Amino acid sequence: MCRSLKIIAEQCGLGCHLTFYQKRHSFACLALADGVSMEIIARMLGHSDIRTTKIYAKVIDKSIAEQIGGLAAKFGSQK
Repeated sequence: MCRSLKIIAEQCGLGCHLTFYQKRHSFACLALADGVSMEIIARMLGHSDIRTTKIYAKVIDKSIAEQIGGLAAKFGSQK
């Protein structure tokens, strides 16, 4: 798995080392953003406590807030 991630990073010219943790984190965030329930994601990741999975929801909420803030600034400057 790690070797495959290394090859992907090289082919994409990312210039960084991809880890298995990053893969899991990206999967969880993308699944949440796509509407998959927290319970299903927790089971897929093997989390025994849903609170562990809720960390990913906080990342999504922060991303949404940042993007909305950017929109507010953009539209506020067009007055």
